[in-house]
Amino acid sequence: MSKAKVFVGVFFTVLNLSCLSQQASADNIKTQSLSLIVLAYLDAYAAINQVDSDADDFKAFNHLFSDDVVYEIPSQNMRFEADEFLSSDVTTGRIRNTRIILDSLIVSDVTAFAKISQFSEVKTSEGAWRPIVRQELLVFEIQNGKIHRIIDY
Repeated sequence: MSKAKVFVGVFFTVLNLSCLSQQASADNIKTQSLSLIVLAYLDAYAAINQVDSDADDFKAFNHLFSDDVVYEIPSQNMRFEADEFLSSDVTTGRIRNTRIILDSLIVSDVTAFAKISQFSEVKTSEGAWRPIVRQELLVFEIQNGKIHRIIDY
């Protein structure tokens, strides 16, 4: 075998490994980015559901979403779109003192699955506050760095 063929073979092998490495790095960056968006959502959701939450907390929360965000709760047959979601009970004062623990997070190309434990106080129809603990699976669809859809199981 000539030295030229060996060199070309080695060159293309190194080039292929380099491309695979770059693709893996790009995928890793994308995965990290989606993970950070989900973590930002969980943090912002907890922040707006505190007794001392303020306009800055809501601004940070709203900044995470696309203009046409959809929030769904299939078990309650509820679907909120855009402004309706941002002004719904999901985000307006029926819950306080929220603490969220991220139990697991799985991220794919444009979707993230987060299993969480949420500890909060919820306002009853009589106006009293009672503690709740919920286990939830949240499915996030991300487009252009913004949350486009959340399905809350």
